[in-house]
Amino acid sequence: MIAAAANSLSLWCGAAASLAGSAATLAWFVFHRHLAAFTHDSPTLLFLDLCRLHEIELKHRRLLKRMASARGIRPADLFVEPAYFSTTDMPPKLAEAASDFQQLRDAIFFAEPQ
Repeated sequence: MIAAAANSLSLWCGAAASLAGSAATLAWFVFHRHLAAFTHDSPTLLFLDLCRLHEIELKHRRLLKRMASARGIRPADLFVEPAYFSTTDMPPKLAEAASDFQQLRDAIFFAEPQ
């Protein structure tokens, strides 16, 4: 009777260890796949790099993200086309920040290289 209980317990422990190992392997795979997707050909990482390069503060990064979202483009696209900063067709919810967007446009497209 005791031998049967010990055998059953060892089976349960083996199954639990196997399940834990499988879960750890799956977590490792998902984490590294996500990390690779973020660090290679990532629009998010490109946007962050461009903001660092142009020394854009966090407050203004948020404004750029809002502008990109309102225009239906990726945030990094704002660094390619100055027309996105036009105040004539600026979405109404961003109109109060028009002067900030003009300063950002000038900083991105017309600043002297350092």
